[in-house]
Amino acid sequence: MSNYNGIDVSSYQGFIDFAKVKGNGINIVYIKATQGTGYINPMLKEYYQGAKFNGLKIGFYHFLTHSSSSLQAQHFLNSINGLVSDCKYIIDVEGTWTIAQASKVTREFADYLISKNKEVGIYTGDYFYRDNLNSTVKNLPVWIANYGGVIMAPKYSGHQYTDKGAVRGITGNVDMNKFNDAILLTPKIVPTIVKTVATPKTTGIVTANVLNVRSGAGAGYKVIGQLKKGDKVKIDKKVNNFYSIYFGIHGGYVSVDYIK
Repeated sequence: MSNYNGIDVSSYQGFIDFAKVKGNGINIVYIKATQGTGYINPMLKEYYQGAKFNGLKIGFYHFLTHSSSSLQAQHFLNSINGLVSDCKYIIDVEGTWTIAQASKVTREFADYLISKNKEVGIYTGDYFYRDNLNSTVKNLPVWIANYGGVIMAPKYSGHQYTDKGAVRGITGNVDMNKFNDAILLTPKIVPTIVKTVATPKTTGIVTANVLNVRSGAGAGYKVIGQLKKGDKVKIDKKVNNFYSIYFGIHGGYVSVDYIK
């Protein structure tokens, strides 16, 4: 399994020089796209274009609030419409929730995205994942924030290990992550198109009453023999509008128009 160095960014980072970010060994950039039902990151498209231009893998996340899960999901997808992701679409769930609230809204948001053929994951803190989410959402891939302890989540696609990282191209602190292949979208399998090649004719039957056999593939060549209607011929290959056939000791040529 491959491992990737990653950062996640919001408008808090301001201008980012993504060429320097990539030069600092970063492979994946997760961009905050939306929050709730109305907020859109004002740097969303600028960050996307900069990361894409510099060949970085891109992901998007939504910060979940207590408002309508379906309206939040619609807002998220509308805001990133036309932007291509390399990574799973992430639901950032944290803050003050009951277990029932957090699990219900996360599950509904995830199911809406899944209904739109999006691959979904969760971002949250390790303790929040353990204590504030129930089994209804724990079948989703999880990206865990844990800044020093032993990770409690049994399986994870990403580990945010600090919020005080330093990366060239970014002024101030930035979240740092280690990701694995599970954070990436499943590669699409392109079906292989098998072209059917016609099998060359190897035998034929004469349909003309009398068919001239010539020394070359053309009507101007010398007649070296004749075949009668119903005669079987063994064909070597087709040359222009003639078949090269096995005839006598030297072979000959007959018009394809009179062989079936």
